[in-house]
Amino acid sequence: MKVGLRKNTAVRFFAALLAAAVLAFSSCSNMGMDGKSFQNKVSSYFKEMTSTAAVSSFELDPASAPTDKYGNFCFPYDQECKVTLLLRNPQRYHFTAGSNMEFSMAGESGASPIWSDAISVLIEQDASDTSKIYVTYPSDFLRAHPLGDDISPVVRLYHPVSHASFGVYDRLKLSSNAPPPSPSGALVVQTNESAGSKWVVCFKLPGSSAINNYHSDITSVSVNGNAFEPTITTGTISYPSGAALSSSVPSGITLAKNQVTGLEFASDSQTQAAYFMTGDVVDQNQRVYTITVTDSAGLSSSAVVSARGFKLSVPDAFLVGGTEAFDKNYSTTKNTVGQNEDGSAWITLRAEAKTAGGL
Repeated sequence: MKVGLRKNTAVRFFAALLAAAVLAFSSCSNMGMDGKSFQNKVSSYFKEMTSTAAVSSFELDPASAPTDKYGNFCFPYDQECKVTLLLRNPQRYHFTAGSNMEFSMAGESGASPIWSDAISVLIEQDASDTSKIYVTYPSDFLRAHPLGDDISPVVRLYHPVSHASFGVYDRLKLSSNAPPPSPSGALVVQTNESAGSKWVVCFKLPGSSAINNYHSDITSVSVNGNAFEPTITTGTISYPSGAALSSSVPSGITLAKNQVTGLEFASDSQTQAAYFMTGDVVDQNQRVYTITVTDSAGLSSSAVVSARGFKLSVPDAFLVGGTEAFDKNYSTTKNTVGQNEDGSAWITLRAEAKTAGGL
């Protein structure tokens, strides 16, 4: 019986050894195949990296282009804007639009393209640096599409001889949009009451034409976090009836000059005035109000105004570059500082030209 057990044990050991050998042989075969596959992939990778070209990154001008709530960079409509595409281009291939470089915009897709105007967006490679391609958006084009249109560049590159495709670059998300206008002429005045006078925040937004053309997507106007949803009809802004913010002085209320600054608010026909009844009683405490305008893309602009005004210091005139830019004897009489009605400052420096014969 003991002999039988030993015999069975030997048989089992041999079977296990045989299975291990088969497994090892199979593993070695698989390793050989994986190694060959790996070598092919490495070879293909180096061939692609050294014989093709592709966009690796980008730069924006203006570099301060804001980002909307969707993650899109936004180009404003009031200036020419540019995208610089930085290439991986070891062979220094030259790319020409209409030949081995194709350009389109993501917003062009669909049955009704939004780019039906004749204003062209220019794409060209740097004449001396083959690692750069410029996409230039003229201000006229951006003015024609100012409210969040998708102008994301889609660029396809091809080999200059074989025209083999180098692929497509479409990772930059770009929108034609500008932050809403900052409130201008902001002042804090007060209600005309002998007792219990209250502070009123007054400011201006652009006229109906500018709002209708470029900023009809304003969704919120707030003062110190108190938000109001305006209604915009062909550029004319109105606020909810009975709200603390209105486009005219509420009935039964008149306004007086700010007793601290001596300034008063005046509306005009070129802008749209707004009045926020703060409910804050006029006193000696410093009160600061932040006015914020937000659009549907989440872009915003703000202005800050104080009930007690911001005191301006007298400006100093300095010499530049070690030479006299003007006659110091006249600096106190010819240099002046003042304040506009909206609280902004102006400074005039009188500089005298210096010639070989003296001042």
